Amino acid sequence: MQNCHPQTVRTLMMAAGLVAGSSAFAAPVAAQTTQPGSNDQSSQNVKQQLEQATEMLAVSKVIKAKALLSQLATAPGVTFSDTDRAQLSTLLKSAEARLKLLSSIEISLQKADLALESSDLSLAEQHAKAVATSSKASALDQKHADTILASVDGKRREVAAKAPGAIRSAVNLFDSGKFVEAKAVLETISRSGVTLSPDKQQIMDDYQGRILALAQTRGELFASAGMLQPGVINGR
Repeated sequence: MQNCHPQTVRTLMMAAGLVAGSSAFAAPVAAQTTQPGSNDQSSQNVKQQLEQATEMLAVSKVIKAKALLSQLATAPGVTFSDTDRAQLSTLLKSAEARLKLLSSIEISLQKADLALESSDLSLAEQHAKAVATSSKASALDQKHADTILASVDGKRREVAAKAPGAIRSAVNLFDSGKFVEAKAVLETISRSGVTLSPDKQQIMDDYQGRILALAQTRGELFASAGMLQPGVINGR
């Protein structure tokens, strides 16, 4: 089985009710390089993402820009023109330099914002709580953190309501051989930090284990999708 197109994964997750129609980043270009005319498409997407990163840095969204650039730099199968490679290197150096100038509070807030946009609610909550409880945070920083925490609570309730159906979708995807898509749905549920019923948690644990086993024997299936780490699914 070939790695599926990132947008296909996102469409299936939208069908499962787990994500909205917007994304923190444009779809990675890696999976497009095996399609007819993919070199032109890949080059276009590289330029689009470099433009996105430039715009992010212009408005001081340093964490988001660095994440996008790092993702682009390490995406397998992407061909860069000399100009694009030089721009990528320059932007990465700029992001690294800008990152050193940020306070720990600002870094936490930007990481929380990015995690929230990426539907990683547990990570967003972790960073936002660090700011909300910090004596170094200004009143404005704490208000920002409280806003993120409120968004996390709202989104988590939405995921909790849709989780049973999404788990069924993930099971059906896995059983039909669509392992990357199943992994994406399960990870979204996992990263939301929702509390699952014992039976649903058992199903999650079962299919998490199956995906880990597949990753160990057929890692190429998940080459552009990242690894599902053991222990991240926690119904608490």
